[in-house]
Amino acid sequence: MAPSEMSIVRTESSENHGKQSDGNPEREYRVGRWTAEEHKTFLAGLKLHGKNWKKISLIVKTRSSVQTRTHAQKYFLKHSKDVLKDKETHKKDNSKPVAKSETQQRKRTFTDSLNLKKTKKKKNN
Repeated sequence: MAPSEMSIVRTESSENHGKQSDGNPEREYRVGRWTAEEHKTFLAGLKLHGKNWKKISLIVKTRSSVQTRTHAQKYFLKHSKDVLKDKETHKKDNSKPVAKSETQQRKRTFTDSLNLKKTKKKKNN
C-alpha cells in the first residue's frame, strides 16, 4: 500500500483531558495530508458555515476543528498568493510592448492611407 493510500487514524480520548474541540471525546480523526474528498467537503462547509470550524469539522467528519482551522489557514494563504499571482500576470499581459510586426503593419496601413489620399488628389486635378 502506497503512503498516500494509508489511512492513519488518531483517537482522541481522555489523554487530552477531555478538551476535545468538538465535544466528542471518542471521535477518530485522520492525520496527514487532506484527501480531495475531505477538501471538497471542507469547501462546502466553509460556504455553508463561514469560519465556524467546529461545524465544518462535523461535516468533514474525519478531521477535528483544530485540523480544520489549520487547513483553512493554509488554504486562505495559498488562495491569496494565487490571486496576487493572477493580478501580476494580468498586469504584465496588459503592459506588453507591441510586437514589431504589429508596429510595421500599422505603419504600412498609415502609409497606404496617405498614398491613397495622394492618388485621389492627382485624379481630381
